[in-house]
Amino acid sequence: MSNNSGIQSGGPGDDGGQFPSPFQPFQKSGDGGGLFQPFQPVQKSGDGGGLFQPVQKSSDGGGLFRQVQRGSDFFDNLSHCRDDGERIKLFLATAQRPDVPLKAIRHLLQYKDQFYLAMALQSFGYISNQTIRTKLANLDYIDGLDEPLDEIYQRPNPEDYKCHSKRIFEKLSQEAQSGSELTRLSAAWAIQQLQYPQIVSTMFLFKSAEDIQRQIISENLKRLNDRYSLNDPIRYKEFIDFWVYAPKNHLLQLLQSIPANHLTIPADHLKIVDNILARLGVAGVELVTQTYGLPKFVLEAGLRSADYLFRDPRYQDYKTKEKLSNALIPFLNNTDIDLRRLAAKPINEVGSWLNTDVRAKAAVISRDWNGNIVRLGEASVPFLLQALRGSLILDIRDNRGEQVKAVQSIGTIYAVNVDKKIRNLVEFLQHREESVRSATVSLLKYHQERLDQNSRYILTALDFQFFSPTTNFNFTSVAEVEGEITSTRQYQAQIKRIFQNAISSCKVDATEVLSFLSLKEREYNTLLSKHIESLEYSQSRIKNQEETDRYRFINDFVIVVIIAAFLACLPRLVSHVYMLWNQETDGSKYFIVGNIFSVGLCLLGWLVLKLVISLTCYYLSCDYLIRQLKWSEIGLFWGSIGVMLIVFIIILVFIITFISTELPFMMIFLLQQISGKSGTTK
Repeated sequence: MSNNSGIQSGGPGDDGGQFPSPFQPFQKSGDGGGLFQPFQPVQKSGDGGGLFQPVQKSSDGGGLFRQVQRGSDFFDNLSHCRDDGERIKLFLATAQRPDVPLKAIRHLLQYKDQFYLAMALQSFGYISNQTIRTKLANLDYIDGLDEPLDEIYQRPNPEDYKCHSKRIFEKLSQEAQSGSELTRLSAAWAIQQLQYPQIVSTMFLFKSAEDIQRQIISENLKRLNDRYSLNDPIRYKEFIDFWVYAPKNHLLQLLQSIPANHLTIPADHLKIVDNILARLGVAGVELVTQTYGLPKFVLEAGLRSADYLFRDPRYQDYKTKEKLSNALIPFLNNTDIDLRRLAAKPINEVGSWLNTDVRAKAAVISRDWNGNIVRLGEASVPFLLQALRGSLILDIRDNRGEQVKAVQSIGTIYAVNVDKKIRNLVEFLQHREESVRSATVSLLKYHQERLDQNSRYILTALDFQFFSPTTNFNFTSVAEVEGEITSTRQYQAQIKRIFQNAISSCKVDATEVLSFLSLKEREYNTLLSKHIESLEYSQSRIKNQEETDRYRFINDFVIVVIIAAFLACLPRLVSHVYMLWNQETDGSKYFIVGNIFSVGLCLLGWLVLKLVISLTCYYLSCDYLIRQLKWSEIGLFWGSIGVMLIVFIIILVFIITFISTELPFMMIFLLQQISGKSGTTK
């Protein structure tokens, strides 16, 4: 792709002379990313409309353009242009005037510079005066462009006069088939736009204008993946120049040809879009934000470019700021969160001249909680309410957290005006998110007396603090347990009343709140029911323990009485038996043996009875206690039982041993008595 940077003298008249090339060197920003970054489309612009709108008057560096009448006027105005977008606008707005200065445009056809020649060729395609367009297409005489008719008729052969419309078509055809890619594309595009009849176009064109454009665009789109060209500074600049000055529909074709998936967009492609939009300035922002169907990353690039221009001192005139604002404001309503934030950022930070409502919405979208949201006050509230109601999503990952901050912001804005605070927040006591409800409760609970009854019921339930009961087995009487059961039942009834009132006060469609309140009521009721059940077990245990104690006392008393009576009678009974058996009158010698035998027998009987009674008590009254003990306590219990058994066995062995010391004597004595009686009988 060639680029003739020198501009040669233009020939006759006052349009001659040399002018500097409009191509400006690139200024690198960041690490190779271009001057600034990407944008987005909103409304489709018609094919026949200009790439840009007519030039507007602006101050402070924007260029106070003088209307073009002669070719030199273009060059006088170029020095006031801030970017390539304004340079292009200068030419296209001139072509779209009803009194289009054809001579001035035709004069640019004499220049070799790629920019001037390309703009002159495209200008013919952008002519909006339909009469002139028709005459150009039909190669007719055009008054004001051609010499006066009376001068033509005075010539020897007036029929041989060649109209300038024919000369323009010849120039368009010539440039469409030779020259740089940009001038070929511009000429072919102008021919297509002017709709020359086929019989006319075939006079000079070997290929149709459509085929020429298709071939050139195809070759340049392939360069997107040509790393050699993209890494070479000269080739890269030529590539960017081509797309910056190409007709609008072809530039959009480039922007739409890059894959829309963020994960697959090469860095080189992002850099290309950034550089093109940086060169076009405000016109680039308007192009991408007003075109439907562009990839998201292109829209993001356009919005970031607008942010850059908002802060650039060269673009601070009213008209420019108005254009940028008009490009950004529609994106505050975009469904894509990322695009909304990119549009809101410059409006919120440097858009102090804008309408308060616009700034307030931008502040909410930007989540400027401690800044403009509070400073703008009541203007922010409608958009905070939108965020809380779900029509304005602030964050995909943590929208609940942003909604909580929205509630807190409303509370801050209406810190003094309690009535407005209540009026704006009371509905969010029934919000679907628990965190939002909690934040609302924290702001309204100090004003319960000013709430309506239904809201007060709901707030009371949401703010209810449940005190979990603790199980206590240290009760000493049934009356204490019964008092605790009564108190727990009253607490249970209170909770049921609070939550039933709240449930009946909720809206039918507040399903999340209804579910939450019902769940909490069931949860608290279950905990208290289990506590009551535990208390009833404790009550039963204490009752059984009291019955067991009475039963043990009675049995111990009976055993003591029996044993006492037995101890009193048994020694005499034993000695009397021995006396009768030996037919003796004095049984004193048997009294000691009888006493020893009686004591041992009574002790053995008493221990057996105590064991039976203990086991019976365990079976009757200790079952609940055993179930409530921990494993360590159960081990201690059974250890105690084991110790008791061991003690019983030791005592039993001692008694048997003690008695056995007298047993041989008694046996010998008995055998002697029996033997003596037998001998006597015989």
